[in-house]
Amino acid sequence: MLDETDQAILACIADGEGWLTSEIAAEIGLTPRATRTRLAKLVGRGLVREIGTGPQDPQRRYFRAKGGPA
Repeated sequence: MLDETDQAILACIADGEGWLTSEIAAEIGLTPRATRTRLAKLVGRGLVREIGTGPQDPQRRYFRAKGGPA
């Protein structure tokens, strides 16, 4: 089950453009740190995929995973 914040994150990145953590945080009204925590959980559940050179990459972008809930 996804809460309102997780749903807002998924809606935010649904355009397929790839969003930075800071962009998502600003859009949904959370701090970047709280947003990173949420994103990590969504990645772990297979709902979001991340593209970057590593965990500390400031340019890492997040996308909706194919086949996830609408």
